[in-house]
Amino acid sequence: MAGQGFSPQVRRQLLAAAEEALGWEEVLARTGDSVVTAVLGDVSTFYQWQHYPEGDVQDPDTGAQYYYHAHPPGTRPADEHGHFHLFVRPAQAGMDVRPVPLPDLEPPDEPEDLLCHLVGISVDAEGRLRELFTTNRWVTAEHWFRAEDVLQLLPAFSVGHAFPSWPLNRWLESVVSAFAPEIAGLVRARDQRITAWEDAHVGNVFEDRALEYPATLAVDLNERVRTLRAGLDDSHVAAEQD
Repeated sequence: MAGQGFSPQVRRQLLAAAEEALGWEEVLARTGDSVVTAVLGDVSTFYQWQHYPEGDVQDPDTGAQYYYHAHPPGTRPADEHGHFHLFVRPAQAGMDVRPVPLPDLEPPDEPEDLLCHLVGISVDAEGRLRELFTTNRWVTAEHWFRAEDVLQLLPAFSVGHAFPSWPLNRWLESVVSAFAPEIAGLVRARDQRITAWEDAHVGNVFEDRALEYPATLAVDLNERVRTLRAGLDDSHVAAEQD
């Protein structure tokens, strides 16, 4: 989260994305909404495990897909209301990215059915960003893609329509862009954890219920903006002194 080591150009790009995400939060707040109310819509009862919206959000042109849900109390951090699971379908995105061949799971007959989990985005009841996380394969019943293939697909996450909410869709894209370096680190750490776990345990690591979230990172959108702005100010001062 420190933002150190980024070039001024990268800092500006990350800052622009983080500020855009905050801007979409402000747009939603003008009508008393948040990313949580935007994804739940007019549902009267919020059920654990159920996907919101029903049938997920999908963009067949980009291959992007996501849903929101919640786990029972005690199975996730206490301040979490729920989280978004973000995916990309490589074939729909026009990318020749293939899953790792594994003996227990055959690729689907239709290439469009291949689904790659990118990252989980956790929020509190007010819709404030609180955590990014990766998952083991069994969590979302996906096929398994190597870290570098996941990161190749990450920029393809884009929802070009307004269902269930244009500000929400844009917020998710902005969060992914604002924390792209951290997401890359999480996905690589995921693979390292999977390898270490496999070496230390018996059985199929991808179906091991004891390993659910291989890598997590607490994040704060406002702090991200402050840190990146400070980094740009520091680099500007250093340039003037040179």
